[in-house]
Amino acid sequence: MGIILIDFNSLPRCRLPSGKEVSVIDVLRFFYDFNETDVTVLLKILNEGSKTLDELAKETNMSKASVSRSISKLYSLGFVSREKILDKSGKGRPKYLYKVDKEEALKKIFENIEMCSSVAKATFKNLLSIK
Repeated sequence: MGIILIDFNSLPRCRLPSGKEVSVIDVLRFFYDFNETDVTVLLKILNEGSKTLDELAKETNMSKASVSRSISKLYSLGFVSREKILDKSGKGRPKYLYKVDKEEALKKIFENIEMCSSVAKATFKNLLSIK
């Protein structure tokens, strides 16, 4: 695969009551503090399957350092899992194959949205009942 080009502006958007338009990317940024690199790396793995750090850097035309930071964030948030690649030479740093379980990723996102919505609803109900 070549360089991944994601036109974030072409994604479907939802108009909020304030008039502001948001996309699913905005939701990911809000909930997980994702930047454009994080979203690009996540979508790359979701759409194309398991990738190494080297493959992700090359195919997204990003530095290994940037991709590595995104992978670390995605891993710590539970979006990405990794599998150690056995190096027959036994030299150097271990290499990993990174993957995303689509169903688990969607489940996590939906649960977080629902949790936030429930907390907001309960908070507003409590605030409005205070006199």
